[in-house]
Amino acid sequence: MFRFTVQALPFAAIAVAVVALAVIAALRKGDLVVRLGFVLTGVTALPWAVGLALAACTDDHDLAYRLCRAGFAPVPLIGAALLMVILAVIGKLDAQRPVLVVAVVLGLAVFVLTATTDLVLVGVQETRYGMVFPRAGPLFAIHVGLFAATLAWGVWQSRRSVRWRLPGVELGRFVLALGVLSAFTVSDTLVAYGVTGIFPVAWVPGLVAAGLGLWTILREDMLRGRGLDAAVAVELAVLIVAVGALYAVALAADAWRTELLVGTGAGAAGAMIIAGRTSVRDHAATGPTLAVDRFADRVIATGDGAAVGRGLAELLTELELVRELRVWGVVEGRWWPLHLPPGAAADLDLPDEVRAWLVGWRRTIAVSDLATARLGPARDRIDDWVRRLDADVVVPLVDGDDVVGLAVGRRQESLRDAERVTIDDAALAASRALTLINLTREIESRADLARELELAEAVRQARSAADVRDVAGSRVSVSYAPASRVAGDLWSCIALPDDRLLVLVGDVAGRGLASALVSAAVLGAGQAAAGLLGATVSAEGVLALLHDTVVEVDGGRHRVTAFAAVIDRAAGKVAFAAAGHRGGYLVRLGGDDVELQALIARGTALGEPERVIGTGERALGPDDLIVLVSDGVVDSRTATGQAWGERRLQRALRELAPRAGDRLGEALLDAARGHAGEAVHDDDLLVVVVAPAT
Repeated sequence: MFRFTVQALPFAAIAVAVVALAVIAALRKGDLVVRLGFVLTGVTALPWAVGLALAACTDDHDLAYRLCRAGFAPVPLIGAALLMVILAVIGKLDAQRPVLVVAVVLGLAVFVLTATTDLVLVGVQETRYGMVFPRAGPLFAIHVGLFAATLAWGVWQSRRSVRWRLPGVELGRFVLALGVLSAFTVSDTLVAYGVTGIFPVAWVPGLVAAGLGLWTILREDMLRGRGLDAAVAVELAVLIVAVGALYAVALAADAWRTELLVGTGAGAAGAMIIAGRTSVRDHAATGPTLAVDRFADRVIATGDGAAVGRGLAELLTELELVRELRVWGVVEGRWWPLHLPPGAAADLDLPDEVRAWLVGWRRTIAVSDLATARLGPARDRIDDWVRRLDADVVVPLVDGDDVVGLAVGRRQESLRDAERVTIDDAALAASRALTLINLTREIESRADLARELELAEAVRQARSAADVRDVAGSRVSVSYAPASRVAGDLWSCIALPDDRLLVLVGDVAGRGLASALVSAAVLGAGQAAAGLLGATVSAEGVLALLHDTVVEVDGGRHRVTAFAAVIDRAAGKVAFAAAGHRGGYLVRLGGDDVELQALIARGTALGEPERVIGTGERALGPDDLIVLVSDGVVDSRTATGQAWGERRLQRALRELAPRAGDRLGEALLDAARGHAGEAVHDDDLLVVVVAPAT
């Protein structure tokens, strides 16, 4: 039935080559998708090589015809398998998955037609050198065209991504060479159509392509793996025994039928797919997945955004996925650099249009993929933004409907699907860690805010109440009206040794809780200063100590204007000091005549880098009043912006001081508020009146 002929040698050689390619790809650890693509290429190409080799060794044309049908049936699936390899190598398997599915479905359809009908092959013929070769049927052009079109699509996708990639990438050249060599195998179409009858030559580019695949796996490290995959080795041994047993049964039964050969080939392909899946499970259980899980547990436990960025960079570098990673994240509502290599720019520009695109895309972006990505009208702006990043890989950290971070880095090789999955898992863990950190800080901030609101409200209520007290031979009346927002006006009166009285008033620049809290700190420091200085207390000394307090408690961010007066009625004098505060008046009553002496001194606000405290002293009569007012009183404005002003204050003092008594402060506030009318007060109104004790 069979006898050895020289014509069978080329096809036997290519059979050995594709078996070696499939076995080495299956046994060598590395990229699982590329391995599976090579294995399927070998499995589907083997029937073609074996069928032609056996057909060359028989004189029975009927048997040769059946062998050729069995061998040519899976040829379109060779194209689909090579397309899988190409798309995996250039990193576009996920984007082009529908094309691959269509190629497989059409390949299977042609497979069935070739194996069971005469529509593709109608018989065999002998070439000039005695080689038996099939004759083309009506659908042979579709059979060969599907193989060629599938490869052409893969090469085109590779070619379109070249302009996005760095020069010197050998894998891109391999893809182009593989596609071109494999496409040359369709040259035997001329033999099948009887155009030339010399000898089929498809085995030449096929053998070169198989050798090129072996070379890239063994020498160029295409799979990027090391060592033997023991699980697949066991499964492959089982497969060989099973296929050997099937063929032994077929030979013993003399049943070399096309259906048996087709079933055996399909069984071999299915077994190798199962082997690949087993390998995937084994790899996932012990490989990058565990590293990502450990990373997630570690960064979530830290509660630190910088630790998230540093951990993500270390993980992706350790797994050899991305290098020179730069990571930014949103922490407390602002973008911060979380991890940057030395010399990297810290700025990040993220336009709203790009942010929306990242939220919709959500997956790892290889810059080489953007040439064929569907970006719509935003393509130019997204392209420009990506180029400014100067990166090969962009990893959006997306949680929910918002971008909470971004990582970009370098990589010369194309990303493969398994690598994308690992990076996406790490990105998901990082984004959730950043979200958790922000939520934790927001909860803590709200708790702190609640405590601050309670404190500010207590301060506000305490100030709102009228305060009249007798201290150290003086009667102190305080009148206060809070602004629409919490402000920072402060006052205090403290009895000193020898029946002296310290009066302190001030104003923290700004509005809101921070100002109220700083004013509370300054008040406490003023009381402490009076206690520390004791009998040597002076107005200037108190303000000097308060200056140091403002710098320390607030880091120099706030400024506090202050006025301190030490009143000694026994000695008949008042010594005062000012730090940027407007001061007040000494009011001397003489019947209906009222004399006003300004208590002012030049100085800089507490907290300024250069501290300047102005001082002064006035004689104090037994019936004299000291009236201190805040800026808010003088600056009370009407709806048209007209201030009450210094002259109106002086006029009101002359009119009200002789008869207002303890209500002088309230009367002055009423006058200022009457001038402003319905206008909203944006500053506290404070009047402190120090009169002789009754």
